[in-house]
Amino acid sequence: MRILKKILYNLFYSLEKIITLFFVPNIKRKTIVIRTDAIGDYVLFRNFLKPLYEKYGKFTLVGNIAYQDFAMQLDGEYLEEFIPLNRKKFSCDLFYRFAFLKKLRKYSYQTLINPIYSRDRVSEDIARVIVAKEKIASSGDNSNLHPLLKIKYDKTYNVLLSAKKEVMFEFYRNLEFFRNLISPNLQVDFFIKLLHPQDVLKTFNLSLPYSILFIGASADFRKWDKRNFIEIGKFLHSQFRDNIVICGGKEDFENGEYIKSELEKSSITCFNLCGKTSLLELVKIIYNSNYLISNETSCTHIAMSIRHNKTFVISNGNHLDRFVPYPQNFVGYHPIFHPKIYDPSYATNNSGKSSLLNINEINFQSVIEKIQTLQDIKDIIIGCVFSKAICEYLLQLFHYHHSL
Repeated sequence: MRILKKILYNLFYSLEKIITLFFVPNIKRKTIVIRTDAIGDYVLFRNFLKPLYEKYGKFTLVGNIAYQDFAMQLDGEYLEEFIPLNRKKFSCDLFYRFAFLKKLRKYSYQTLINPIYSRDRVSEDIARVIVAKEKIASSGDNSNLHPLLKIKYDKTYNVLLSAKKEVMFEFYRNLEFFRNLISPNLQVDFFIKLLHPQDVLKTFNLSLPYSILFIGASADFRKWDKRNFIEIGKFLHSQFRDNIVICGGKEDFENGEYIKSELEKSSITCFNLCGKTSLLELVKIIYNSNYLISNETSCTHIAMSIRHNKTFVISNGNHLDRFVPYPQNFVGYHPIFHPKIYDPSYATNNSGKSSLLNINEINFQSVIEKIQTLQDIKDIIIGCVFSKAICEYLLQLFHYHHSL
């Protein structure tokens, strides 16, 4: 396998040499930005498009095809063009790669900006082929590149902006980059502004109230077992009388059908929307939901961007402190970790690292207990408020009768 990869990379390198020699740009543009990573990364990045636009004007964005429609719907006003990238094809299909890089060589740019902290071969091979007078990137880390290979790719750029070495929550990592690029006083909020969020209810014939089971993730080792989700669905219905909406990607549809059939055996109204929604529709579905129970994936970042206050996240601790958990100032985020993560020494030694801990060693009962704890706290608060109101009423009544 390693030999085949080496042969493939040599072919890619030869292809890039041919493209750079024989294809000369004939159209000038001002700015191009590379953001070729996953949906969740884009959600944590997209609020910086406005300050980018304010400094550079409209720009070209090279982005993952998975969020193309989402980006154009929410952020199209800042973009001159969105160039969609199929990462899988780019990494293994020679003809696709040639056509993609050839398209990029049609243009020359004044400025190329690569804000990705953990740059990889995909973003770097693209940056190397693009013609730009100035190329700017983060000094970054070695998470996705061998140190020697990173040294080689760093030479692509005129400017490498400094980045602190400690593990940092990803939104704040983006803020660090853009403060170095634009202004040290830059302030950016993390949010998605929604128009007509209730229209999705009619689109999918959803009945309120409902809770969401988000069963998808970008890798199988980050997916909680479908049987666990079934138990959570039963609990949510028994406690809150919620209908259940199952969400995920196309590849999750069969598991969604299995969960749906099992829940319907308990007379629970259930909707399987795996692979049926656009990203923007998913945002609106989350907005209208009661509880969200999700694997640690893009769905949880979306939920936090719209301030969903009952988001329960099942995580094996992958990239701990970088993508999970959210900082305490984000209210409504409730992580349930693999038992090892609760060991302070383990969490400290594995902060920011990939994790292969078995997510199915997280018991569904621990998720239920977390939900019940939140509900108990809510009941106490309501009880205190209610008791205070009664006391104030009785006090007013006492003063009234005393005055007589």
